[in-house]
Amino acid sequence: MNNQKPWTYPEIERLRQLAPTTPLTALAEALGRTVDSVRMKAYSCGVNIKPHANAAKPWLSSEIKTLRDGAGKATTLEIAGLLCRTEHAVQLMARRLGVSLCCRDDYKRWTEGELIMLNAVERPRDLPHLADVLGRSLSSVTSRYQRERRKEKEKRNEIK
Repeated sequence: MNNQKPWTYPEIERLRQLAPTTPLTALAEALGRTVDSVRMKAYSCGVNIKPHANAAKPWLSSEIKTLRDGAGKATTLEIAGLLCRTEHAVQLMARRLGVSLCCRDDYKRWTEGELIMLNAVERPRDLPHLADVLGRSLSSVTSRYQRERRKEKEKRNEIK
């Protein structure tokens, strides 16, 4: 079922007038439509939307300095907060600059208690529950579980 309101001729004309100079998000707002709706209608009518209208804002030299200074000392999230940018934007710029964002705080170290709980798991199908309990991603818990099992297996082989 299609719940979209049909486009009127005046709306399509307004789309044609505004599209060459108006960013997509502003265009959608002006027309009272969703971004996807405007994009699809523009495409179907052969209307070109302003190129690069939604491109990221340019980086200032002071922002690049902050990124370089914070790299390795602060988490990506902290740097993004300082710069009022998304984590993804910070990661992309760091990659372009060849700057490593690795920070000890980015990776939560496993505590002895967590390892005891992990080693008590008998079946891999119990890992999602353990991930929830520990507040870790399933990927992290699964990787560590497999690593611990390999260590265990190697120890058994050494004893033989």
